[in-house]
Formats: sequence, structure tokens, C-alpha cells
Amino acid sequence: MPDAMPRTAAPHLRALTGLRFVAATQVVLYHVYAPGAGRAPQWVRALAGSGYVGVGLFFVLSGFVLAYNYLGPVEEGRVTRREFWTARLARVYPVYLLGLVAGMPVFARWMLHVNPLPAALGWIAGVTGASLALVQGWAPQTACALNCPGWSLSAEAFFYLCFPFLVAPVLRLSARQALAAAAVLWLVALAFPAAYLALRPDGLGALTTASHGVWLMALKFNPLARLPEFAIGVLAGRLFLDGALPRLRGAWMEGAAMAAIVAVLLASPALPYPLVHNGLLAPLFATLVLLLARGEGVVSKLLSGRWMEMLGGASYALYILHLPLNDWTGRAMDALDLDVTSPAGYALVFLAGATLVSIAVFRWVEEPARRALRRRLSAPRPARVEAPAPAFGGGALAEAGD
Repeated sequence: MPDAMPRTAAPHLRALTGLRFVAATQVVLYHVYAPGAGRAPQWVRALAGSGYVGVGLFFVLSGFVLAYNYLGPVEEGRVTRREFWTARLARVYPVYLLGLVAGMPVFARWMLHVNPLPAALGWIAGVTGASLALVQGWAPQTACALNCPGWSLSAEAFFYLCFPFLVAPVLRLSARQALAAAAVLWLVALAFPAAYLALRPDGLGALTTASHGVWLMALKFNPLARLPEFAIGVLAGRLFLDGALPRLRGAWMEGAAMAAIVAVLLASPALPYPLVHNGLLAPLFATLVLLLARGEGVVSKLLSGRWMEMLGGASYALYILHLPLNDWTGRAMDALDLDVTSPAGYALVFLAGATLVSIAVFRWVEEPARRALRRRLSAPRPARVEAPAPAFGGGALAEAGD
């Protein structure tokens, strides 16, 4: 990641890579620690219980990184849609597939336990097919059925599909228009949960992270409802590349942005859950990403360290694999007749172990598979007489942490 669109490869913005590990850790603690944190201090429960916002941070960060890598003056080079989609698929699919394989035994056992055999096999086939095709997020029944974190990849796949078509309109915007568009997108993001709160289509009472309903699942996981967060990230990337918002700089502002986010998370038990889940923090996330990309403060320096860069590289594997790893860990503990006396202790030990597994997966599975898949999908094809493939403005392909 960087400060201007380069002619060859985009320089890596290490602070944003480190930020990815922070976001992944939020989600892990939300799933692994928050359910058993009833005796913890209220502020600890508030922070752990709002860890789901890490996914919203991922969406904003993803839009920013893609804008950083692919937007820019047209004269800097062109990338075809096929090249873009190939790079994205190679980046996310190998570990995503590993997560599906790791989660399948638990999912299949549960389906066979609660349904007659024909219905169970039908559910297993349907959910597996939707998950393999990255469309499970479009149906509430399939979104979180097989390795729940994978729903966000269903949303990301939709974002990747849309991104090449967003490039030209985004490039035409002035800085002021981009800011106005971001504000409108934030209102759109909040309109979905606001409508849910007004209409209460599931007939639920007080809404918390434990609430379940078909419409609530659709609100949380449907890619269309989450697209504004990604688009806000894209616009933030455009502003960063243009060097806009000169007043939004200074070492102290990184700490201020972090403090504002933490303040909202601490207050989250008193805030409407759907709003916090869907987009409430998107402007603060975009501001933090912009500041960290500039790298002028202590926070960005901490996140740019060698260890944080390594952890950030493994953060995607940690995010995708942590629930299957937790399931298998629980089964192993049951088999060994081990009991958890300290939820916090278990969460810390599990986080450390899952992080080590994720580093190994990143080095020996994710990166080799990504390179192999890109070579395979980018193999030259026999020439055909046809119009050239549509292209969009951008620089050379670069991953820069996404």
C-alpha cells in the first residue's frame, strides 16, 4: 500500500497489513471468548462482544487497498477485468476452500443429527454448492451454515465483481464529490438497519448478538447491504491517492481515531445492535485507514513492525480457519476429558495456537497456492479474432496486503 500510484508495483503500506491482524483478532475473540465472558468486567464484555465489527473494518480496508492498487491515472497502465478477477480469486480462494473442508465434518454431522437422511443430504449438497460458488451470503439459510466466517467472502466476491465497474465513476469525482458520495453511502449503509429497526419484520424483542431471525440474518450477511462499507473504502483510497484531505494528518490523529472507535465499542451495549453491526463505524474506519496509510504516528509505527507484518500476512488464514479450529479443539478437549476453568485463559491460548497454525498455512499453503492458481488462470490462450477485452484504469497488479 502507499502514497501515489506507481508505474510498476505499489509500495506496501505495512501499517494496514498490521491492522488486518487487529481486525482478525477482534473476530476471533468475539467467537471464542465473548460467549463465556459473563463474569468479566463490563468494559471487557463490551469490547469482546462487539468484535463482529472487525468484519466491517475488513470491508472498508478491502475497498481502500483495491483502490490503492488499481485506481490511478490511465496512463499508468491498464489491467483487464479478467486479470483483476483472476488475482482476486487466487488471493482468497485456496484458504477459503481449506476452511470449507475443515468445517465440513462438524456441519455434516449436525445436519445428519437434526434432519432425516434425505433432507440432510439435500441441505449438505445445497449449502456446499452455494459456499463453493461464493453465493451463500445471498440466502439467510446458507449464509452462516458452513464455516460462518466464509459469508464475508461471499460479500467480497460480489464487491470484486462490482469493482471494475466502479473505477470510471470514482475516477471522475473531485475530492469534494468523493467526500459527498462517501457521506451518502454511509447513510445508505445505515438505512438498511434503520429500516429493520422501524419495521421489526422478525418480531423480535431486544436485539443482541444472540438474536436470530431470517430478516436479521439477511440484513447482516447480504452483500448488497454491506456494499456501501466497501465503497466508502474505495473512495477513501481515491482521496489518499490524490493527496486530498491535507488537514487529516498528524501523529496525534491516529490515536484520536483509535480512541473514538474504542469509545463506540465500549458504548455498543447501549446502541442499536443492527446499526453497530452494519456500517455505523464505517467513517471512523475509513479515517483510521487513511491516517495509518500516511504513517505519521505511533500507532502506524507499531502496526508496521516486522512481527505485525508477519501476523497481518497470516490474518486471513486466522479469520477463515478459527471456527473450525475451535470446533476441533473442543472435540479434542472432550476426548481428553479436559475442562475450561478460565474462558480468558482458553481464549489467549487458543489465539496463540491458531495464530501459529495460520502462519504455517500462510507460508506453506496460501502463498504457494496463490502463485500456482494465478499461473494457471493467467496462462496465455490461443489468439482469436475479436474485440479487445474491456479494461479499466489502474496500475500493475500488486497485492499490498489484500
